[in-house]
Amino acid sequence: MSATPLSTRRSFLRRFIRGALWTGIAGGGGSYAYARMIERHRPVVERIRIPLRGLGSAFDGFRILQISDLHLEPNFDPPLLLKTVAMINELKPDLIAMTGDFITSHAGRVAELTAPLADLKARAGVVASLGNHDVWTSTSKVTAALKQHGIRVQQNAGFALTERSDSLWIAGLDSVWGGDPDLGKALQGRPHGPCVMLAHEPDYIDNLASAPVNLLQLAGHTHGGQVCIPGGVPLLLPHWGKKYARGFFQVGRQCLYVNRGLGTLGPKARFACSPEITEITLTPA
Repeated sequence: MSATPLSTRRSFLRRFIRGALWTGIAGGGGSYAYARMIERHRPVVERIRIPLRGLGSAFDGFRILQISDLHLEPNFDPPLLLKTVAMINELKPDLIAMTGDFITSHAGRVAELTAPLADLKARAGVVASLGNHDVWTSTSKVTAALKQHGIRVQQNAGFALTERSDSLWIAGLDSVWGGDPDLGKALQGRPHGPCVMLAHEPDYIDNLASAPVNLLQLAGHTHGGQVCIPGGVPLLLPHWGKKYARGFFQVGRQCLYVNRGLGTLGPKARFACSPEITEITLTPA
């Protein structure tokens, strides 16, 4: 009898643990109540300093607040959204970046559901890219709603922030899974200096490894796993999010940060994977 391949054994073990964990959460009242009623309502601020090659001294200490994956329907959570906006504003960031999946599959109420985002305040403004669910549902409606609330949507486009003689290019790519990302268009007009690239799906960093610019990709998409083994080990990850699940990665000369997201997809639960607000402080590498 031939041995079972290691990949098959790992796959079976992952499915077994996932099933056992869900059984425990769904069947064990305490665990289920915690995942549904407590953890998913408590956003955590994760703070990280990221050295970025080519960053000018004028942008040393530049702070970006990132949120992602609100999924405002059908699992709409108004208190969580209002709390998140208040927490971000208290931190007084230089820039606020939102990396997609504002909705899940219905865009009819998107302007109403995203209205609290109009209260976000940052010195250099609020910028967003779209996620695969936004693009699959209605790019035009999501974009129009965000612009209505003063949010600058970057879809294969970018703009320069300038301080003294230094510049920082802020850009966004179209969703990789749902749309048509075009790096050339996203970098068109870039004067000089590094780039902060909003790109929803984290695994796309491998495609950006040879980009003609030093960049930091800000991504979401994975929800950090949403329901994890204690310690934060994801049990299930989506396409274009299987390699880089959460947190910071150095990929060649490029940087990647993957935000765990705020909302939920599918079950209204988070386990060992709190909603995340990321405070990123840029420093020269």
